[in-house]
Amino acid sequence: PARDDGPPLAGWHDRFYLRDRNDHFRFYPGVQLAFDLQTWFGPGTNGDARSAGGTGLPPRFVMRRGRIDLGGELLSRWSFQAQFDTNMRGIGGTEGLAAGDVVPGAPAATIGNLFIDYNLCDCLRISFGQIRTPTGMENRTGDAVTVTTERTIATRGFIAPGERETGIMIWGDLFDDLLSYELMAAGGDGNNRPQVDGSFDFIGRFVVRPFSSSVELLEKLQIGVSARHGNRDQYGVGYDAYTVSTGQGLVLWSPVYTDSL
Repeated sequence: PARDDGPPLAGWHDRFYLRDRNDHFRFYPGVQLAFDLQTWFGPGTNGDARSAGGTGLPPRFVMRRGRIDLGGELLSRWSFQAQFDTNMRGIGGTEGLAAGDVVPGAPAATIGNLFIDYNLCDCLRISFGQIRTPTGMENRTGDAVTVTTERTIATRGFIAPGERETGIMIWGDLFDDLLSYELMAAGGDGNNRPQVDGSFDFIGRFVVRPFSSSVELLEKLQIGVSARHGNRDQYGVGYDAYTVSTGQGLVLWSPVYTDSL
């Protein structure tokens, strides 16, 4: 009879995986794709080109997210995540959202999450790299499990406009998941932007689940608070605040700041 060598070295268990025979190393390659058909209706939404007297809002088929996802685990305690995003302009129409479109005019690859994590125990984990900041529950929820395709404008525009920061974060669960904490020291300059002024931001988030072990109906009820503190050197920082836009790329508020340089 054939010898039973245990679970397969490659397969599907919630996600695709590759592993070595001793299970010391696991590799999780993946791709995330999200598409959106955008169409407009109501007064002032003529889809003709602006040059023809329209509003430049034709129907568009958009690839909202094209992500290459590379993750893995090593020796049960180490893990890593590397995600690279590719954005593409919508397909359809001839002019698009010329006056307020934040969708790149050409495909562009950017770094999403890029970090290494060490798991000492459930009560203490250490992550280093570019990570979603612990500001609000929605910003800390992964793209694959958010309720909607995009996070709310409040989160993307005001609570966590930079989404991610480069820094180090300690986090964990205490007292049988009754209390969760996330504490981060970060450069403070946002996605894919290096530290420019030597001033760090300190970010923290705490969550309490008062009924996690007592009332099954309410075990997922939680109360959380997060805060962030930092400052910028006016002589070293010349970049502006982030644009606030809808998920369809319509700009609600656009920065106009310029400095002496």
